[in-house]
Amino acid sequence: MQEYVTLVVAGIGIVGSLSGVIVGQRMSRSWQREQWVLDRRVQEFRELLDALADDFRVAMTMHVGAVIDSDGQREIVESHSNAMRVVRSRIFVFEEVTRLNIELRWTTAVNHHRQTFDVEKLATVFTEIRVQIVNAARPVLSAQRLPWYRRLFGRKRSASAT
Repeated sequence: MQEYVTLVVAGIGIVGSLSGVIVGQRMSRSWQREQWVLDRRVQEFRELLDALADDFRVAMTMHVGAVIDSDGQREIVESHSNAMRVVRSRIFVFEEVTRLNIELRWTTAVNHHRQTFDVEKLATVFTEIRVQIVNAARPVLSAQRLPWYRRLFGRKRSASAT
């Protein structure tokens, strides 16, 4: 009889150990996937800012009296095309890009600048969009995963909630 009890206890120990390993592995994989998505979102925000900043830099070469040769014209067109390609190709930050209406606002500002050479207006729109992108990225940058025990047993209550 005691042999059976020993076997049952050993079996429970083995099953418990294996279950712990499986649960730990799944939780780790879930956390890694979430971290990977957060990293991709940060990368897309950065690429978006880089493309708009580059287009802004190139657009600033256009001013009253500027002589722009064919290479300069090509750079202007390529820069804006690249910025729009980046804006349109966002996957992980698509909702933010759409909500902020970046494509229409930036294209309108660049076209206005091409017609009027209004540097101040272009700089203002760029700054507004840049600030909005940074603000949209902040929650992603500060996102912290709850420890596994808080995910299982709920969030720790704040002192004011008790």
